[in-house]
Amino acid sequence: MTTILIVEDSFQDRKLYSEAMSSLFQVELLYAESAEEALKLMKIHKIDLFLLDVELPGMDGFSLAARIRNTAQYELTLILFITGYSKNPLEAFRQYHCYDFIVKPFSIEEFKEKIAGLIEKLHRKKERESPIIRKLVAFETEGETIFVPIEEILFAQVSRSRCEVQTKTHLISLKKVALQDVIETVNDTFFVRCHKSFAVNVKQIASIRRINYRLSELSFEHSERKIDMSKLYQGNVEELLSELNQVEGEKQEKSNELV
Repeated sequence: MTTILIVEDSFQDRKLYSEAMSSLFQVELLYAESAEEALKLMKIHKIDLFLLDVELPGMDGFSLAARIRNTAQYELTLILFITGYSKNPLEAFRQYHCYDFIVKPFSIEEFKEKIAGLIEKLHRKKERESPIIRKLVAFETEGETIFVPIEEILFAQVSRSRCEVQTKTHLISLKKVALQDVIETVNDTFFVRCHKSFAVNVKQIASIRRINYRLSELSFEHSERKIDMSKLYQGNVEELLSELNQVEGEKQEKSNELV
């Protein structure tokens, strides 16, 4: 699946781009009306291609491109600039390392040709790269190295000198590993400490049950095990959950608008 983030404040233009790309196979389209909204989406989703309108409200498309390039995950991600005025493409190539540039007005055929070329470039790039390196976390146990997709991790628990990582299907036991080491190994915005003894994948939380004013209990869809969340870390976890819900709600709303 190729994920494309379209950052465009004009509803009519967003609808036009959506219709132009509706026939593309294995493509997920995300939409943002501002650079600020785009920055939220790129933290939650793995974006393969950015389509940036240059003339955005507030932070413009070039400033957004600079923020994208300053994010390690997106240093080399494809960017297509869309603009209504003439700007030297070579300057954009040099400064923001974009991969293409299209000036309004343009025909649907020209737009489709640009997108098809970029998607073909993406497919060739993905064929050359190992998906294991990009998608899996490596945990070193006593006898072997276990590779786990980030989305499969539910939580980690430390007890005395032992740390356990609970996935949707397995329990991985690690010795002499601190909880902070596991958090740094996973290296994901939504995998955070929720208690002195627990770290949680916020995206996998199914429910939160308050036990008392100091403690809550987290449960998961893919495990009967439950873990504690202390008041000290509650605010951070709830803020990440709120961000997830807001972005998913906006994504659904924009999809409904374009139907």
